[in-house]
Amino acid sequence: MTAHTAVMGMFWRVLESYGIDPAGVIPSAIYRPGAYIADSSYIRLVDYYGILGKLIETVGDEAVGLTAARLMHPSHLGVFGHAWIASPSVIASCRMLQRFGRVFFGDLRVELRERPEAIEISYDPDSVSPYPEVDADAQVGGFVKFCRMQYGDSFAPASITLRRAEPANRALWDDFFGVRVRFGSDENLVRIDPVIARQILTTAHTALFEKHNKTLAKSSVGLENSNLVTHVRLAIQQLLPSGAVAEERVASIVDVNSRTLHRRLSEEGETFGSLLKDVRMDLAKRHLIKDGYNVTEVAFMLGYSDSSAFSRAFKSWFGVSPSEFRSTEPANKRGAVDRGL
Repeated sequence: MTAHTAVMGMFWRVLESYGIDPAGVIPSAIYRPGAYIADSSYIRLVDYYGILGKLIETVGDEAVGLTAARLMHPSHLGVFGHAWIASPSVIASCRMLQRFGRVFFGDLRVELRERPEAIEISYDPDSVSPYPEVDADAQVGGFVKFCRMQYGDSFAPASITLRRAEPANRALWDDFFGVRVRFGSDENLVRIDPVIARQILTTAHTALFEKHNKTLAKSSVGLENSNLVTHVRLAIQQLLPSGAVAEERVASIVDVNSRTLHRRLSEEGETFGSLLKDVRMDLAKRHLIKDGYNVTEVAFMLGYSDSSAFSRAFKSWFGVSPSEFRSTEPANKRGAVDRGL
């Protein structure tokens, strides 16, 4: 899974807003202000979350997700962001979000419910994000921010519910959303007055909206047809620390059923088991040598219940124990501990 490179512009602005040099957090090979970003420019989701983790650790603010939402700009979402602003109505934007949201962020899962009493946008918590609270604040907050760009500053949702625990300074959330937020809910949910959602907006630009939607449709097809093996490997890598790396779970993440996943992997000469083994082997070497983790840490990061189970698997792969493997590697290959990317 991938995220559009343009979202790094938002990360850059967030870091600057805290007086932090973004160049120390965001690699130059991934993003620098002013550099050309093509519609087809993506970064791996594992890299996205690695940078996000460093950002969260560096900033140290429980409201950093709201800061991201406040600073979010259409350019940070590429074509999708510009299409949103040109949309004829809030409900049209919601439909586009449900259809094409994963074009700019592969781990985004939203459900639109058009009810008589309210329009609801639910952000599915079933994602691989290691930072669900920050992601929910940024995604739900960004949604409201973009609605205000369309409708005007007077836009306020009918209600907001978040799965996260109530923060220490809940007033920041209530002030941002313009309603009293309900925390500890079953889902991350925005409810909007149907009259407001369907109102034709003065910011609408139908020709641009249709043009951008065609681009998004092409990008969506391209992503669906991209190498399934890559997506499966990334999903496995994200799920490993939880220990719940079932084939059914991975199939759900890559949006196919288990039977289809099995068939399509077979067509590419792979099996789920072989990919799981390959990912574990690659990560085991990296974490032991480059990242400098100890054996127990690596065991849990790869989804093993204890270090002995990991050590047995490692020896079956490489013919030596993890400790022996590390001792045979040249010292200059061993990097300092890097728990980010």
